[in-house]
Amino acid sequence: MDRYDGHHRIRGAEHLGWLLILRTQWVGAAIGIGVLGAEVLAAIVHREDFREWAAQAVIARRALQGMPVREGEIQMMQMLTATVLPVVTAVGVIWLLATAMRFKRADNRLTSHSADGASNR
Repeated sequence: MDRYDGHHRIRGAEHLGWLLILRTQWVGAAIGIGVLGAEVLAAIVHREDFREWAAQAVIARRALQGMPVREGEIQMMQMLTATVLPVVTAVGVIWLLATAMRFKRADNRLTSHSADGASNR
């Protein structure tokens, strides 16, 4: 399995999670938590790779624009990429956790009402 296979599997799991969330199934949020948790871990472990990528992206963008790189621009993008990316992803994990809990409570209420209705017949 090459790295693109792994990438496609992660994206497939992510899409499955979003589909299940749209259907208000708590398991979709649980899948999303796993996917985003892996992304947070990867962002932390590969922090230096993200810094290098940010520097290359700034240089390439400025070259495409035909403009020089501004002073501090590379450092600013490196800081934002290495710091903000894991934080925003962690916020996504927290949001999905709250969503999973809400869906699970709603699912439990529906299940208990269905069981009550069936026993009254």
